Amino acid sequence: MKFLYTRIIFEYVGKYYKYMNFSVSKSDNSFYFHFYEDVIEKVKLPRTPIENRDDGKIDFSDYVESDFTRNKISFHKSGYIHSTDKLGNRLRDGIIGFSFNEIEISKLVLICAPKQIQSLTLIEKIRESSDIVIHLPKEIKPFTIHFDIYRNSRDKELNVSNPNLLFGGYIMVKYPDQEYGLRIYAQKVLGRAIWPPFNLILTRIKNNMA
Repeated sequence: MKFLYTRIIFEYVGKYYKYMNFSVSKSDNSFYFHFYEDVIEKVKLPRTPIENRDDGKIDFSDYVESDFTRNKISFHKSGYIHSTDKLGNRLRDGIIGFSFNEIEISKLVLICAPKQIQSLTLIEKIRESSDIVIHLPKEIKPFTIHFDIYRNSRDKELNVSNPNLLFGGYIMVKYPDQEYGLRIYAQKVLGRAIWPPFNLILTRIKNNMA
């Protein structure tokens, strides 16, 4: 069973655009992320993983379209990262992340970069009780959204120094009776900033599985 999901909504020039939602499992504290753009476009994968590139930079021309349509991506306490479709089939990308037991205070597990805001799905209403609304300036530039998993018992020790932080700071999400919570924040893109041509999602990978 999961807690009620929380949506992330962008407010831009008086209009609301839905981006993604997330939830947590009540039974094992796993986290689930659903990106609304994923249901209308196939997952794109890099020919050369970023960690194997000499410059460590993202090259959008290196991405190729797969046959997989992702419904959600989940992070489990064991460290497994699963991308699944609506039928429960998994994307066999052979990646594993960090076991939650390795988290002393917090670890970055997911970075995503939205497409140009006005290309996202427009909505009429927001849910004030469960939506996170991020208000964007009119002259918005490309940015990234980051998700840290943190230990609730050590939240006072979180590092809050971040010169690239945007939109007012950190959003802390803590769930009742759960060991781990989420810290969400936006950062400016360093260097040459361009809007991704597709929904870009980067997971924090520990190593490749056989």
